[in-house]
Amino acid sequence: MDKNRIKFEYDGVKYVLQYTLDSAATIEEEMGFKITQVQDLMVSSVIKLFRGAFIANHPNVSQDLIDEIYTMFADKKGLFQALAEMYVGAINAIFEEPKDDGKNVKWERVK
Repeated sequence: MDKNRIKFEYDGVKYVLQYTLDSAATIEEEMGFKITQVQDLMVSSVIKLFRGAFIANHPNVSQDLIDEIYTMFADKKGLFQALAEMYVGAINAIFEEPKDDGKNVKWERVK
């Protein structure tokens, strides 16, 4: 099972939810999502994480439909946990080191 995606079908349409660096940045910039506020703003955080997971593969799905789909999901606690892990995985990708094939850019601090 791919832990970086959530697959489901709703009303005859197949969906794949996931986070990329771009979609993670979008929910931070456009929706005001902050992972540090998850415990304080549980309801809005869950909604933003769910809505944001559509951006990468289904950017044209309406907010009303996304909200309708959300109401039909079972195990919302598990869903929230999976979404949070996907989000963190996407933002951690920014720190991944490239494969060292001799072409990597080397840098150094200068005084």
